[in-house]
Amino acid sequence: MANEKLNDYIKKCIELGKQREEITNNLLSVGWSKEDIDASFSAVEEEVSVPEVPTKEVAFKEPIDDFSNSLNNEINSIQKESNNLNENLKQEKSSINMRRKEVLKEEKIIDDSEKNNSKKIIIPIVAVVVILLIFSIVFGFRPFSSPEVEPEIVQENENVLPPEEEVVEEPEVVVTWNCGEELIDERDGKSYPTVLIGSQCWTAKNMDYFTQNSWCYDDDELNCSIYGRLYSWESSLISCPPGWTLPTDDQFKELEAYLGMPQDQLDKIGYRGENIGSKLSKYTLNGNDQSGFNALMSGIRINDEYKYINSYVVFWLNSKIENEAVIRTLHDKSSSIYRDTRPLDLGYTVRCIKKEMENDKETNSGLNNQKYADENSAIINSNFMLPLSLSSPRSDEDNITHVVIHSCSNATEEKDNYYLLEEIIDTFLKENVSVHYLISRDGEIFKLVDEDRIAYHAGIGDLPGYPEYKDKLNNHSIGIEIFSIGTEEEMEEYISSAIYHSIPEDEKGYTDKQYEALNFLLPIIYERYNIPIDRQYVIGHDEYSLGRKKDPGSLFDWSRIGF
Repeated sequence: MANEKLNDYIKKCIELGKQREEITNNLLSVGWSKEDIDASFSAVEEEVSVPEVPTKEVAFKEPIDDFSNSLNNEINSIQKESNNLNENLKQEKSSINMRRKEVLKEEKIIDDSEKNNSKKIIIPIVAVVVILLIFSIVFGFRPFSSPEVEPEIVQENENVLPPEEEVVEEPEVVVTWNCGEELIDERDGKSYPTVLIGSQCWTAKNMDYFTQNSWCYDDDELNCSIYGRLYSWESSLISCPPGWTLPTDDQFKELEAYLGMPQDQLDKIGYRGENIGSKLSKYTLNGNDQSGFNALMSGIRINDEYKYINSYVVFWLNSKIENEAVIRTLHDKSSSIYRDTRPLDLGYTVRCIKKEMENDKETNSGLNNQKYADENSAIINSNFMLPLSLSSPRSDEDNITHVVIHSCSNATEEKDNYYLLEEIIDTFLKENVSVHYLISRDGEIFKLVDEDRIAYHAGIGDLPGYPEYKDKLNNHSIGIEIFSIGTEEEMEEYISSAIYHSIPEDEKGYTDKQYEALNFLLPIIYERYNIPIDRQYVIGHDEYSLGRKKDPGSLFDWSRIGF
């Protein structure tokens, strides 16, 4: 079917003396099909006759030639622009290739496949632009607007771009820390030298991290910067940086044995190990500080008084005998080292020992921060381990079959924070109770006792189906405390109704983060001890100590942990 506009164009060309072949070639060059052209010629021939070759005089005098000249000028201008663009493209391509060669030279990585990519970008686009200009000028309308006659134009490689510069990933930098390097306490930015003595890594300076119940000698901050702080025993437990801990009596014995103390003197009370003190401090009798421990005579705090600076230093240890903690003392008048116990409220000095990552006696249950770190939230924090006196070793008969869920808070009075970790730990110490794990309101998991030790959490009670567990569930269970405040009825034993109603509602019950932490921790325990995932084996404290305990209480949603 002939196109009227195409017919008009052919008629005008015939009237101007153009021959059919020339008209056909012009139309073919701008995208019209041979079939459409022939159809229009047939329609036009019925009205006018097609002349033979026109004379030169007529051809050069007609408006179409003026238009052609104008069009040629436009095409030449576009071609020049195309050439400039091609030149810029070549320069950019050259720059890209130079950068690629530099990268390949540095990293020794070659990718031959990128060298043969096509450079064709501009010419197809220019051709399309020329065609559009011709039709816009001649017909005054957008070409190919009619689906009946619009020829299909396929633009090949329209989006071809220069080959992308090869991205070479830099290898991940693993920062390692070696004993002997400076330790930066991430909590306050203070730094401490460290020293490797045998297989143990020690801080070579007294701790100066502020906690409650810690003091500067004579209340002078300058003394803290030189001698470190003096801590109560409870405060000493949380004074060491993450990854470090207050040493136990056994760990200090290992140090003494390495420095040459005879085995038969290690467990003695009083001064022992001639010259061992001298190897730990140059301020002792005949001191040479051969070990690099660098003990300073930092004095003590007793009955709110400061005494013996530059004469004594007493170190707290994470071990208790009855109601007192084990200590070590160095004296400027002795070359030996003193071992004994002291009341917990005295102010003594702290040195820290680095926790071992894989074979640490303190983490031999295998549950440590590196191995069991959840990508989203839960991480096992073992910086608040309770003293060994609040737990006991498991025997081979103490197989673990149950998990006991507890809840706790320090909501004994109206306050700003009902879940202070330090106050909870202080309560554990005073009440002589403990638990393996504690989960904070934001889902952080604190490990307080190793799983290979019996924590004192369940107490007196009975467990249906396990008569042999009467009053002995501690021996066969893992205890988990969760920060929570229960219903008014469940809390009436601890706080008044007025205080209870002053507590914000979002401080009661359990948080989403706590359930997430439980769902992270419980499967690890199930797998380690082959505990069936069944409510029979995961119980509340109130189910074991029926009538005596009310936690975790009615606000705990068992369905959130799969039951």
